[in-house]
Formats: sequence, structure tokens, C-alpha cells
Amino acid sequence: MVILLFRPGTVVSPAKWPCPTSAEGTSGCHKRFWSDSSTRLANQSARREFGKTMNTFGCRFYQRLIGDSPCEGVAKPGFFQLQIVDDDTGRPLSDVQLSITQSSGVITPLVTDADGQVYIASAAPGVCSIASDFNAGTINDTYDYISIA
Repeated sequence: MVILLFRPGTVVSPAKWPCPTSAEGTSGCHKRFWSDSSTRLANQSARREFGKTMNTFGCRFYQRLIGDSPCEGVAKPGFFQLQIVDDDTGRPLSDVQLSITQSSGVITPLVTDADGQVYIASAAPGVCSIASDFNAGTINDTYDYISIA
């Protein structure tokens, strides 16, 4: 069991809480999982600690909610969010495999979701690089920086 403590005066509306109740089953919970959640949740040969690898939580909401907690051994890093869209149609491109190398040297393989997005909740400060073997691209494809959130 996990008990979350919020600052005094914080109002958390149960109607807006994204997690299902115990009576509702787990399907609503799985909607919030990372695209690579099966890897994140699996036992691995090397011990992982969230403060070092940032890849131990299966749920995006839970990681975002408690990922900056001192209990997780993390300083307050930034976040990284990217959306890949077709320039001609504006349609998000799902299932695009990306490899993001953060300034800390951590390499994170991600796959864009149904909205064409990837998200790293705790990104190291600095410059990152992004690589993809997106084979439908052509020399005319250009991905412009749009905005920072």
C-alpha cells in the first residue's frame, strides 16, 4: 500500500483521479502504462534504482506523481516530451522507435504512442540527441522544433 501526502490545503478531486478503484479492475490502470512497461516491470540482471535509471515504474501517472520525491533518490530534473507528426497531414505518427541520449549519457529507447508522443518524466539537464531508424522518412522530411512546455 502507498499513502500519498500532499501539502496542506491541496484538494484532490476523486472524480479527476485517473486510477481505477479496486472494484473497477486494472484495465483503466493499464491505459496509463509506458509503452515499454513490460520491460520496466520485468526483473533484470542488473539492479535498477529509479534515482539512477529512471525506468523502474510501469505507470506514467505514478512516475510523474512521485518521481521527484526525495524517497526515490532524485534531484529535481526537467522533463522531455516530443511528438512526431506527418507534416503534410498533421497526423501523429505512432509506433516510431526512437533512441534518446541524455546529457548524462543515459540512453532511453522509446516508441511513440497513439498520439505520436514520447515522454521522459525525469530528464537530465542539458542537450539530448534523438535517433530513429524510421524507414518511411525521405530526405525531404524535416522535423522542426515547435515549442517548449
